[in-house]
Amino acid sequence: MPKYSFVEKDKRYLSLEMSDGKTYNLPLAGSMKLKELRKLVHIQKLDEVEQFDLMFKFLAEHMGEAVVDELTQDEAKDIFNIWTSASNGTFKEDSGRTLGESSASSD
Repeated sequence: MPKYSFVEKDKRYLSLEMSDGKTYNLPLAGSMKLKELRKLVHIQKLDEVEQFDLMFKFLAEHMGEAVVDELTQDEAKDIFNIWTSASNGTFKEDSGRTLGESSASSD
């Protein structure tokens, strides 16, 4: 599974650095126009097919369809979940982690 780094940029973007060195900036909810954001607000209320389609369209718009086509469903969901956390202000930078793995706990 490829490694990604996530860095919250100036509270407007979440930078996603792919393992090939390319970086993509996903606009956080607070910096999006309401027209765009309105589509994403109720994603949890949609059925799985509609959620997947909406998530794909959002990621493809900001990362490119060819890049998103190479992601697994789990990777795409993880990216979208981190974007949601960052948009809500609950995301903490976890640079260099592999998507799909949880952060190690310190017991």
